[in-house]
Amino acid sequence: MSLYSIPVADSKKEAERIKELDSYQILDTLPDNKYDDITRLASYICGTDVSLITLMDSERNWYKSIKGETGLSSREIPRDISFCKVTIQGDDLYEVKDTAKDILWKDNPIVTEKNIRYYAGYPLVSPNGYKLGTLCVVERWPMQLNASQKQALRTLANSVVSHFELDKNREIVRRKNKELAEVNARLYQFAKMIAHDLKSPLQSIKSLYELMRHDEENAKQYKEKMFSYLDRMGQMIDGLLAFSRNNLKSLRKEKISTELLLKSLMERLNVREVSFSMADDMPVIKTEGVLLEIIFQNLISNSIKYCNCEFTTIEVGVSSEDPITFFVKDNGPGISQDVGDRIFDPFERIEKSELKDGNGIGLYTVKTILMQRGCDIWYESEPDQGTTFFFEWRV
Repeated sequence: MSLYSIPVADSKKEAERIKELDSYQILDTLPDNKYDDITRLASYICGTDVSLITLMDSERNWYKSIKGETGLSSREIPRDISFCKVTIQGDDLYEVKDTAKDILWKDNPIVTEKNIRYYAGYPLVSPNGYKLGTLCVVERWPMQLNASQKQALRTLANSVVSHFELDKNREIVRRKNKELAEVNARLYQFAKMIAHDLKSPLQSIKSLYELMRHDEENAKQYKEKMFSYLDRMGQMIDGLLAFSRNNLKSLRKEKISTELLLKSLMERLNVREVSFSMADDMPVIKTEGVLLEIIFQNLISNSIKYCNCEFTTIEVGVSSEDPITFFVKDNGPGISQDVGDRIFDPFERIEKSELKDGNGIGLYTVKTILMQRGCDIWYESEPDQGTTFFFEWRV
């Protein structure tokens, strides 16, 4: 029998073992003092110059910790010539008292070239029962361990696995904390988006309420509009919730006339001294209307908010059909080329934002919704020549 004829465990179990090993994310990591302390202690207890913590990958035996001079040029050797290949197939100590006299090992290059004459190792067994590697001691002359040394080596092997588990759990906690921080950040952004995008319909409702107070004759009509705006606010919140949860599939697609959507939006914005026009060929599409409305509301509101002209003009149309590309054009102060795509960052405000108050969340909301749908947005602008925003909308 030769070393190369010793079979590895069946392929399914071996695949599961490798998966378990990978879950610790320890292969090819840097040296760690706590593991080096264990190998130093193993050598001291067992009276050997060399001790190692090894991890058995699919094609190699990799050393997490090395104490002593092994004569190896790297931190790994091929799996097929490794003592540990045999060790992990058993449940107890694997000991070779004199490799030069052992039929399995006497011709192995570790023995013939590196002059390793003694080996003893315990498998490193995960809580799930998978053997990840070994804690082993080696020497350049024949020897054997006594009962106390064997027990100590077993205890140290268990300690190695305990450290693996601690490191793994720390990484899990770190990732969970990172995920929690990201969730909190999304919640914060979501709160900002809700506050930003509900200001317009709330202002419209407030205006209708004031009209209703002073015009009892048309109070019923104002009340119906108020309820309509409240209903639309609820739909907008649902849309923003779905977007913030990365769950656009939960939004119902409906047949939308973009012409009627824009007319309704401009009515709610209720802005005087704004000349609004749109193309005659505005499409009818089946899509998530509430998200499209949020995008148009933000772009049009920004055009109105930041325009320092005596009379604001806004034009909406379609510049291409595959995919549908809408545009919103204004005659405002324009955007400096230095701003670039920073304009879509959260809390970034247009250069001349001192003209009006703003928090910069609107364009961030627009950009994020479009990215989540696989669409793009860009703009063309020159200072004092107005700005045109273009955005794709895939149906």
